[in-house]
Amino acid sequence: MNKISVMEDHDASIRCISFSSTGKVLAAGTLVGSITLWSWQENIILGSFKAHSGCTSVARFLSNEELLTAGEDCKVQICKGHLGQFWSTLGSRTLSPALCMASNLDGSRLAVGHHSDGIWIYSQPWRFQTTPIHLQGSHVAVCSLAWLHHVFLVAGLGDGSLCVWKTFESSSDCCHKFKAHEKAVMGLGVSDKLVASVSEDFTIGLWLSETLRPAPALDASISPLSILRGHTSGVTCCAFSLDGNYLATGSKDRALFLWDVRDPLQKTPSLLRSLLFCHQDWISSCAWIGTMLLSGSNDGTVCLWDMTTSERVQKFLGHQSPICGITTEKDHVISMGRDGLLITWNLQGVEETRFLAHPSQTNHCTGFRDPWQKDFMLAAAGADGTVKIWRPLTIEQPQVLFGHSASVYAAAATSSSFLTISKDKSARIWAVPKNDGK
Repeated sequence: MNKISVMEDHDASIRCISFSSTGKVLAAGTLVGSITLWSWQENIILGSFKAHSGCTSVARFLSNEELLTAGEDCKVQICKGHLGQFWSTLGSRTLSPALCMASNLDGSRLAVGHHSDGIWIYSQPWRFQTTPIHLQGSHVAVCSLAWLHHVFLVAGLGDGSLCVWKTFESSSDCCHKFKAHEKAVMGLGVSDKLVASVSEDFTIGLWLSETLRPAPALDASISPLSILRGHTSGVTCCAFSLDGNYLATGSKDRALFLWDVRDPLQKTPSLLRSLLFCHQDWISSCAWIGTMLLSGSNDGTVCLWDMTTSERVQKFLGHQSPICGITTEKDHVISMGRDGLLITWNLQGVEETRFLAHPSQTNHCTGFRDPWQKDFMLAAAGADGTVKIWRPLTIEQPQVLFGHSASVYAAAATSSSFLTISKDKSARIWAVPKNDGK
């Protein structure tokens, strides 16, 4: 028998192991009560947490992919068995579909745009019932959002207009509303100096940030700094590079364009690179990770591109539905499918976790950092009008099942129940908890 992999770096001797039903994840319980989750084929630790005080004697994946653990502390616990901690629900199912979101710079406010209910702005802390700000407006769909500053919010509307709001703690004023495109504004991007708007009319508008912010009244005479053309179908997404020198755009024509927007007041922005037919269906989202560019598509794939060479570095497979959003956190790539499935990979293409982040059709996702606890958060906007907030790189706190009065040392499971055996001379049968569809 050949040795395939050696998984080291545990904090104590191993007492129990279990494979997930897919065979991709291995859980290992130790003498000091910790659990480590491994992507064993790639020899990568997905997560580690303290499960018990004293020895962990049982670690077993159940049929629903949740992880059963038991130990010397008499506890029987159920945890998700993967990264992903549910945090909060925003909004209401009485609202129309949530189409887009944007977090302000410090992560303390989240704006959500709806199909026919305007914009709602939620403030930290998410888990408490703080009163959101409702930006009243026309019943035109809010297709895209971006923050210019902590108080200025830009909305791209379904009729091709841009609307700029100055938001306060409990109210907001509309500074500008003007026609920017002939058709819906599907995406917005912001750099230190520029705002980019992309539209179903095949064009990209570049605007100076300073022209959108200060005026206190409506102004229909605002003009773009430049209109970029080249896509042959509706433009769906855009993202500025981290230094603000380049703008990436993706379109229904399946092309990624890279625009040089350095010194826009001194020279006309120009097309630097074009990646034609880089997906099998239209591109729905794009995001930078360092100097490389990620693209997500309706074909269900996410690709990583080296834009200096136009070469594809990595292709991330796993979704069975169109991609509705991608975001990054350090060396993690996080994507969301229309079916609500969230998948996290590392840059080598190793899948780190997957879970259902929203129970309804999902239209958008955005990532931000919690200003208090500094954890990475992800929000998923659904067609049911609600937004689900997750900590996608954190393990969910386990559910503790009480009953045994001494160490639990063995367990067996069926699809609907499991049996635990303890030194208290009892055997207990428990029902497998049902997923609550958060």
